[in-house]
Amino acid sequence: MKKREYTFRKGALCVTASLACIGVFIAFTIGAVSDANGSFIFGAFVLSLFMYFFWLLGWQSAVRIDSYGVRVDNLLFRHYIPWGDLADIGVGGGLEFRLCNGGKVFSLMYGGSIIGQVLGDRYTKRVAARMRAACQDVSAKADAEVGEPLAYNSRFYMEPWPPVVILVAMELVAVLGLVTR
Repeated sequence: MKKREYTFRKGALCVTASLACIGVFIAFTIGAVSDANGSFIFGAFVLSLFMYFFWLLGWQSAVRIDSYGVRVDNLLFRHYIPWGDLADIGVGGGLEFRLCNGGKVFSLMYGGSIIGQVLGDRYTKRVAARMRAACQDVSAKADAEVGEPLAYNSRFYMEPWPPVVILVAMELVAVLGLVTR
């Protein structure tokens, strides 16, 4: 049986983060090719950190719902909420996951804003309703798939490939800029 997973991200934030990364890469490439010097090797490192931050914000940060529970990824931290610990998904200054023990987990991707509060958080409320529907769809099949009970946990989480790929691409451009001069 195929595991069903729902992933929630803000499309506009993903597009903005991608455009920021592409813009930085293009500007860096133009600078490295037109005025190559040794400082672009270090500049590639610094700008790759900047691009990685936007990748974390736009693509790694997400809410994932599957047969085991809810995963909330916020930059470099992952919050895992198994079905037994999730009390509700609501809106209160942004999207929040209420735990049975009274705690709350907030989503960076769907964080609150002043404009959202003025408009009544309509967008976030719609997302919360879609997430609740996804939870009902997935949790109905969860009992048969989950073996042992799990507990809420929060930990440092980082995919190793994105910063390496970004850094290697930036350093290659810097080196090619030096070699072609």
